[in-house]
This record gives sequence, structure tokens and C-alpha cells, in this order.
Amino acid sequence: MLFLPPAGSLCPRLPFADRSAVLLAEILLAADPRNAAEATALRVGAAPAVEGHGPPAASTAALTAALRDDPPLTLWVVAHTRCELGAPARFSPLASWLETHALGLLGGVDAASDPPPGGTESDWSAIVVELYQTAGLAARLVEPSLAEAAFLAGLLRASAAVVPPSSGRRAGAGLFGGLPDDGPAVLEAAERRTVAAACEEAAALLAAGDPPLAAAPLVAEARAEADRQAALWMEPVAGAGLLPLLGRRLRRLAELESRFAEALEAACLDAMAEFAAGAGHEINNPLAVIAGRAQLFLQDEADPERRRALALINTQAKRVYEMIADMRLFARPPQPELAPVDLGALMGRLVEEAAPAAAERSIRLRWEGAARQGEVIVTADATQLLVALRALCRNAMEAIGHNGEIEFTLAADDAAVRIGVRDDGPGIAPEIRPQIFNPFFSARQAGRGLGLGLSKCWRIVADNHGGRIEVDSSPGGALFTVTLPRRPQSSKR
Repeated sequence: MLFLPPAGSLCPRLPFADRSAVLLAEILLAADPRNAAEATALRVGAAPAVEGHGPPAASTAALTAALRDDPPLTLWVVAHTRCELGAPARFSPLASWLETHALGLLGGVDAASDPPPGGTESDWSAIVVELYQTAGLAARLVEPSLAEAAFLAGLLRASAAVVPPSSGRRAGAGLFGGLPDDGPAVLEAAERRTVAAACEEAAALLAAGDPPLAAAPLVAEARAEADRQAALWMEPVAGAGLLPLLGRRLRRLAELESRFAEALEAACLDAMAEFAAGAGHEINNPLAVIAGRAQLFLQDEADPERRRALALINTQAKRVYEMIADMRLFARPPQPELAPVDLGALMGRLVEEAAPAAAERSIRLRWEGAARQGEVIVTADATQLLVALRALCRNAMEAIGHNGEIEFTLAADDAAVRIGVRDDGPGIAPEIRPQIFNPFFSARQAGRGLGLGLSKCWRIVADNHGGRIEVDSSPGGALFTVTLPRRPQSSKR
């Protein structure tokens, strides 16, 4: 018998059927989880599609059927998903969640020779019978459209049977304190009341020594079905004992792959930093000479055409210098010098600096937060934040081209501040949105930069300040929202 690890403080270790173990092993072994259980779905039986939600994928259908036939497994999944999914009304969301999280959860499955507190195998068989009886009878007491919700609610109602006496929970409280008053959120109020009443009626009928004559056939049918299902639940299946080893090895493999990816990224960034440092030393000196001579000649030059050529030389030399500086900043950003920063004043400075370039493109800058100076204070590196916001502003101007508008916003609460940069350009195409923060990626034509602007912004916000950048795009423009904690405690990728 295999036992699932505890789901926090919500439930003890629970056993699950051998056939469930074999199904989960098949899903873990599949390269594509969506194709994992196509053959198993035929053996286990595919669950019917829920109206309005379409047919589930093959592996999800197999897991849905497995949860229907394995009450302890269902209760364990509910314990994990309670905060995320609430009180369940269907098996398919639980199955989809388990399919997605199987690898991370099953690394701790044990093949224990001695079961944890809660009883022997025969005791667990009796518990499974009780769970099946309450759930099955509750499903029989409602109309077919509510049968699945009543079955799940019946499992929750009967879950007191799986709580060890040493846990301190009061008898009859159920694994989660019984059926919640509001019930599954996807049900109407009248449906929730019907399901709750069916669970209470099922528990009362099963507790009665001699159920009423009208209900006796349903009770007998539910008990017979529970005995049959419990026997199948206890039936041993070859290969079930391999799941713990498989889960641990796959989890270890995932950890090694993650570490390798991190090490490879660090090595690439170190190589880029070394290249940028060497290039900066070898290239910046000739650039300084070129720019200096151009400025010197420019002072005494009267011919307009030659003055434009000399100014272009100076501009392009500065552009090369900035590219190398961007590479160094992205590859090895300096540690931030944290201090209180007035974001209202910082935003005002950003808009003032960007105004000449925006005017050349006939772009209007909207910033109505001048009166907020001194109101929004965040602990950050002001110089680095200004570099990141300049990159966002420059990106917005490049997206617009000419004749448009950029709007800057600033909002704050006790925990975080949010800076918005919105443009009315063409927006970001869906196919390139996942790549916009990648280094050296640029949606513009060659010769318009290294594509490090947004990457540099990400490194400063996420890695150096523990913040995040969110992107919302439509054909009418794009909105970049920078969220920063009031006091950064740790950086993140």
C-alpha cells in the first residue's frame, strides 16, 4: 500500500489505490503529459465532458475517472487545492491540477511497510467503504446534473473517517470541518442547498439501523456499490510499487536540469561581462579619440554640411559606447545602492529628459503627477531605476515612431508601488511578446540597436530590486507596469 505525503496541516498521510499509482506513473513517464494516458483512458474509462467545458484531454479524463474511483486520492488533492479551487463541484479541475503538479508532489510518496496512524489495510478498506457509501448515496438523492457535485460533497462530509483520533479534531467534523456553508462557488444558491441537504440525508440514512422503506432500495444500492468499489480499490496491481522510485528520480532529474540551466545562464552572463569589459577597454579609448577630434574640428567648422558630418561622427561614437555599457550592465549589473527615493520627483526628471527627443518625433508626454512629489517614497537605487525607466520610455517612442502619446502613471499602497508607461503605438504582436525581455532580441530592423533595452530594464527591476514587469498589449498600444516593493527584501529572476 502506498501513502501520499501529508498535505500540510489539512490532512494526514492517505493511501491510494494501486491502479492510481500505475496511472500516475504512466503520466510521469510521458514526454507530453497530454498524451500520457490515451491507452490508460480506455482501460480506466473516460469521464463525460462537462456541459460548456468541452471534452477533457485523454490524460485528464483518465485522472478524472481515477479520482472518482479513489476517494482518499481525491481528498488528498482537495486538501492541496482548497485555497486555489475552493470547494470542488467537478472532478475535472482536480484532475487537471494533479496532472500539472504531479511531478512536484509525488517525489515524496513512500512505500511504507507500516501504515501511519489511521489503521491497517483492513481498516482503510472499511474507511473507503464508508466514503463510497456517503458519497454514492448523496449522488443518488439529487438530480443527475448535481450528482457529481453531491458525490464530492459527500466525500467531504464523510471525511471524518480518515482523520486519525490523535489529530485532536472533534468527531464528525470532517477533514475540512464538514461541507462549507457556501458550498462550491460554481453552483447556484438553491443547488448548494440541495447538495448540502442530500449529504445530510445520506449520512442520516446510513446511520439509521433500519432506513425508511422508500429509501431502503437506494441505501442498499449505495452499500452494494461501495463494497464492490472498495474491493477494486484494494486490488493489487503489478508495478504500483515503482511509483515512489520513479517520482523521486524524475524530481531529481528536474532539479539537475534546473541547476544546469542556471549554471549555463550564469556562465553565458559571465562570458558576456568579460567580453564587454575587454571590448570597453579596447574600443572606448579609440572612440574617445574619435569623438574628441570630431568635437575639436566642430568648434572651428563653418560649413553646415561638414558640421552635420562631424556631429554624426560624435553621435555614433557615443552610441557605440552606450551599447558596450548596456552589455556590461545586463551581464553584471552592479549591486544597488538602496536609499529612500522620491518616485514623483524621479518621474518628473524622466519626463523632462525625454521631452526634447519626444518633441522631435511629435510625441506628447503625459505626466500629471508633479503634485505627488514627496508622496511616494520607495527604498531603491535611484540611478538604476532611472536607467530602467529611460529604457521603457525609449522603447515606447520607438514603438510609436512619430505622432503619438506616452502616458506615465504612478500608484502606490502600503506594500508596493506601480509605475505605468503606456503608449498608443501599434502594440506588441502576440508571437513576439514572449521574447521581448530576451537579450539581443529586437522587433525593429537590424542596425537599430542590440535589443538590450528591455532586458536591461528587467535585470534592474527584477534582479536588483525584487520587483516585476507586466505587459498588456492591444492593437491600440502597450502598457508596461513596473511593480516595486516598498522595501526590497530579496531579488528574483
